[in-house]
Amino acid sequence: MSLQLSETTKIMLKDVTPIYSNDLYSLSIFEANGFSMETISEFANNLTSELFPQNATWSLIYWEEFLGIKDIVQKNHVERIQRVIYELNKYFTVTLKRMETVVNTFVENKNAKVIDVDNEYRFIIVLPQSNSKISPGLFEAVEEIKPAHLLASYQLDTNAKEYLATACLSGGTTTIYPYYPKNSNMQTKMIFGAITQSAQSIEIYPKGD
Repeated sequence: MSLQLSETTKIMLKDVTPIYSNDLYSLSIFEANGFSMETISEFANNLTSELFPQNATWSLIYWEEFLGIKDIVQKNHVERIQRVIYELNKYFTVTLKRMETVVNTFVENKNAKVIDVDNEYRFIIVLPQSNSKISPGLFEAVEEIKPAHLLASYQLDTNAKEYLATACLSGGTTTIYPYYPKNSNMQTKMIFGAITQSAQSIEIYPKGD
C-alpha cells in the first residue's frame, strides 16, 4: 500500500532521515501535517488577497459595514465591489488619476481615460467602444465625487463603421438618420442607403459636405 503524498509532505520528508519514507504510519503523520500546512498557507494567501476590495469575496460584507454601505440586496457582486471602491476614493483628493480610477471601476475593460480641458472648467471622460458593458452607476458616481465647479463631459471613442438603411414601397417622404438619446460626437465612417418604389422624396442625415 502506498500513499499519494502532497508537495508539502515531500518537502518535509527531505529534511528528515530517509527511514520515515519507508514507514506507512510515519508517512501518514507527515501527510496530515503537510495537509494542515497547505491549508494554512492557502488561507494566508487568500487573506492577503481579501485585503484589497477589488478581490473581495467573503470579506466584502465587512468592507460594506466599515463604509456604511446599505441597500445591497438588489446588487450583484460586481456592483457591490464598485460601490466599495467608489466610497474608498471619496476620502482622498480628487485628481485626474483618482477620477480615472473611480471611472474604471464602472467600466468593463478598465481602459477609460480622463482628460482635463484647460481654461474651460471641465474634463472629458473618454469611453472606448470596446466596452460592451458600462455600469449605470458611473454617471451618478462622477457627479458625486467631482468638484462642484467642474463639468463632466463624456466622449465615446469608436473606430467602428455604422450602416443604416431603409426600404419603402410607397409614401410621401422617407427620412433616414441615426438616432441617439443624447448628442454624440463620433469620428467614424457611416454608410447610409435606401431603396424605394414610389416615395416622392428621400432625405438622408447627417448630410455630408
